[in-house]
Amino acid sequence: MLEVSPEEEDLSYLGSLLSEQDYAVKSAASIAEALRILRQEPVCMVFTAENLPDGTWEHFLLVSRRRHLQLPVIVMVRFSQAAHWAFLLSTGAFDVLPRPFSETEVGQVAGLAYRASLQLREFPEGVTVIRAASGLAQPA
Repeated sequence: MLEVSPEEEDLSYLGSLLSEQDYAVKSAASIAEALRILRQEPVCMVFTAENLPDGTWEHFLLVSRRRHLQLPVIVMVRFSQAAHWAFLLSTGAFDVLPRPFSETEVGQVAGLAYRASLQLREFPEGVTVIRAASGLAQPA
C-alpha cells in the first residue's frame, strides 16, 4: 500500500492506522517519489492527497495508468461536499476519504480497495500480497 501526501501528519496517522490493520505501508511526499516506489515494488492500492508538490492526484492517476498500473486510488480530502465527491469519483478515484480520518472508515475503504486490486491487477509471479495477520498472505 502506498500513501502519497506532502503533509507529514497525513503520512504518520494514516500509515499507523493501516499498519495496525496489517498492511505493509510505503510513503511518498510527491508524485515523483511515488513513481520511484512503484518502479521498485508492487503495491495494491494508493491513498493520495488531492494536491501534491508536483501535480494533482489526477496527474498521478494518469501517469500510473500510462505505465499500465491498475491501482485503486483513494483521494484524501479536507472537505466532503457531495458534488466534490461526485467529481472525484467520476474522474477516476476509487473512493474518497475525508479528514479527519476515521479508523473504521479507513479500514473499510482499504479492505474494498485491497479486494479490487486483486481483481484489477496481475501481480508478477512470486510476488506475495501482504496481509499476513488475517491469514490472507498468498503468492499471487
